[in-house]
Amino acid sequence: MIQRTDDHNKELSPSEDNLFLMIVVIGGGPAGRYAAMRLAGSGRDVVLVDRRPDGLGGQCLHQGCMVICALNDVARTIEHLEVMSRSGIINPLPVLDFSTLVRRMQTIIRTIAGVIDTETRDAGVKVVIGEAAVHGRRVTINGETVEAESIIIATGSRPKNPNIPGNELTGVYTAHSILNLTSLPTRMVIIGGGSIATEFAYLFSVFGSEVTILARSTLLRSFPEPLVREARRDLLRVQICERAS
Repeated sequence: MIQRTDDHNKELSPSEDNLFLMIVVIGGGPAGRYAAMRLAGSGRDVVLVDRRPDGLGGQCLHQGCMVICALNDVARTIEHLEVMSRSGIINPLPVLDFSTLVRRMQTIIRTIAGVIDTETRDAGVKVVIGEAAVHGRRVTINGETVEAESIIIATGSRPKNPNIPGNELTGVYTAHSILNLTSLPTRMVIIGGGSIATEFAYLFSVFGSEVTILARSTLLRSFPEPLVREARRDLLRVQICERAS
């Protein structure tokens, strides 16, 4: 039997009398976790499976929007200090310690992941860390198969690496692996002209890197023009090469 990964040690497999009342949620990000908690709150037997060993929260917490927001707060603070420096209020400017910033962010992420995990379990959701595979109404979780009335797949997405020679070399990162940097790069080339590309271009240019964007079309081509103009103002430190091949 699959066991819960908490102190209660209750079976995850449904009983013979309750064979099709289990709901399995695959993915512990915001969508999957919220669905699992709401269903558990309505009295359903819910199992949430997530493969991430460093805790629930999904890409949003560990690699996505919350990381971007935290880095953006630092970048905006640096810009504010630059304005104060030009006014003669601060001299010299503080120097960003990038490795310390990353370590601090990772500590905060682990803390939030722990809070999220406790909140999810307290809502009545049975949480399993591991792998899941779907076969009709059967779900194999860490090698054990259970029956499910319903299955919610909320596994998110992952970056698609372009087929460019050398993209497997050391020093090539995606939005998901960028926090593996141990020091601030002197120069950075970002391939892509969408929202994630422009966000990281802005952040690292403010942090002090020399940043170039290579976009095969125009920058933020699917966004409204007023928003694109605002973004370009934030990217004055960035060299933007549009329609690059």
